[in-house]
Amino acid sequence: MKSQNDLAITQRQIKMKGILLKVLSGFCYVEVDGKVYECKPRGNSRHDGVGLLAGDNVEISLLDN
Repeated sequence: MKSQNDLAITQRQIKMKGILLKVLSGFCYVEVDGKVYECKPRGNSRHDGVGLLAGDNVEISLLDN
């Protein structure tokens, strides 16, 4: 059985802000501090029909598990 400390560690998220480079086949490519991350859009951008465009400022979450 996992303790509460173990659960907190597995659910930690690291949030970073970056610039959207491109959107291709349902994936977004975001540059943060010179490094490019491949992401899947979630939340408001996907469900509310808000279009994502290259050059947009975005926030990404890295899941640490």
